[in-house]
Amino acid sequence: MRFIWYELPPHEDEIKVFTRLNIGKIPLSNSELIKAIVLQGLPKNEQFEIVSEWDYIEKNLQDDRFFAFLTTKEYKNTRIDFIFDLVAKKYKKQYNIDVKEGDERFSFYLFERLLKEGLRKKEELWDEVKKYFRIFEELFYQNTYYHYVGYLTNSNSASLPKIVDRFEKQDKNQFKKELEKMMEIRLKVPLEDLEYNAHPKEIQKALFLFNVLITLDSGYARYPFDLHMKEQWSLEHIHAKNSEEMPDKYKKKLLQEQLRSQYIDDSLKRRIQELLVHDPIDRNAFNTIEQEIYQKFADEEEEIDTIDNLALLSQADNASLNNAIFPEKRARIKKRDKEGRFIPLGTKNVFMKYYSDEAGDFLIWNKKDRQAYKRVLQEKLGPFIKEKR
Repeated sequence: MRFIWYELPPHEDEIKVFTRLNIGKIPLSNSELIKAIVLQGLPKNEQFEIVSEWDYIEKNLQDDRFFAFLTTKEYKNTRIDFIFDLVAKKYKKQYNIDVKEGDERFSFYLFERLLKEGLRKKEELWDEVKKYFRIFEELFYQNTYYHYVGYLTNSNSASLPKIVDRFEKQDKNQFKKELEKMMEIRLKVPLEDLEYNAHPKEIQKALFLFNVLITLDSGYARYPFDLHMKEQWSLEHIHAKNSEEMPDKYKKKLLQEQLRSQYIDDSLKRRIQELLVHDPIDRNAFNTIEQEIYQKFADEEEEIDTIDNLALLSQADNASLNNAIFPEKRARIKKRDKEGRFIPLGTKNVFMKYYSDEAGDFLIWNKKDRQAYKRVLQEKLGPFIKEKR
């Protein structure tokens, strides 16, 4: 590696020289431009202090666990730009400055205007950046704040500037209550009446909050918002949906999976083998066998599309489970968990029958299991549910 070193006369402006030398070269990033105007003209010791603080902030923001609880937005190069944008938006609103948001140089242009027009000093701008970061650190390291704020930002339920504003103005008890108010989910129907086809977004949001709260209550784990962000999430039926309307090629795949299952007895497997010989699959025979199989793993006919039969899973894991019977789903989720895949704690607990009072039979998802799951959902989510009038 080689460096080009320029010795400048005392009267030369290093920023202007740097700009002149880099004309036509790789353009400076937004954060590099801000660093230049913040450091310009400051004594060397103050420059060194700011650069050290800058590096510390950037290093911490590069930790995905830290950054993901603050925002779902990607910052590909330097993440300190995230804080610059927050500060810039605050001052744009405060001083009604006509600088276009969304421009990749937005915060630089706004900081430049603030300094040129004498609205703010560079030390004040940097102090504001540090203040935001100190607040983020406090929110991150306090476990309740971490889970509440992470849920709010990842579910788009509240803006981070609003959260910071409340943090600065309220005491700890008031702030916690304010976060809980922001977390409220407004429903048109009671929680237990939410239905898969009619309210998928509401159910998904409620189950996301449920998993965050369950993780918080565990006392030993933190919800990994960085892993959450990497997945697309969907609703999984705990006891499988009816497979009658399934296309023929999927019927064959389902039958072949059931043929390999350790939970299906030999007499049913012989009938499955006989059914697979035929092309196309005999619809009536298929429906009869599937009805027998699914009734075998649920003690009575229940509504399958309500929230007490739904769990949150990544789309990839959901697709791999398909219409598998309950014990197969349970076994596969257990296997994926051992392999290190992220399975939300609430979802894992449901399939492991953690909430059931009598978890003796792990082959069946029955009425008592559903009632126990519903009780936990109501207990955890009840304080955050507000019905629309």
